[in-house]
Amino acid sequence: MKKNDDLTKPLANYAHMRRSGEIVFLAGQGCRDPKTDIWAGVSFDARGTPVQIDFEAQVRGVFTNIDAVLKSAGLNRHHIMDVQVFLTDLKPQFSITDCP
Repeated sequence: MKKNDDLTKPLANYAHMRRSGEIVFLAGQGCRDPKTDIWAGVSFDARGTPVQIDFEAQVRGVFTNIDAVLKSAGLNRHHIMDVQVFLTDLKPQFSITDCP
């Protein structure tokens, strides 16, 4: 895949996408803005510690980045077959009373 300024820089050694024949796999799409490298929806204090997180802004940021990767492959959301989401902390966003 050629360099694309609309894509975030990976935080580790992975590709945004891999194509295998007619199938395209995406990986590691977070909510960082590709131009500023700042996480969407996160406010920090003077020491750089996150103090507030806007879940909806983060989700919008992730989908903006997914759209950019799909576009670079000539695809759009209508081509998505499966999505796996990794959430680090469910309690602030969901009412989970039965979980230990």
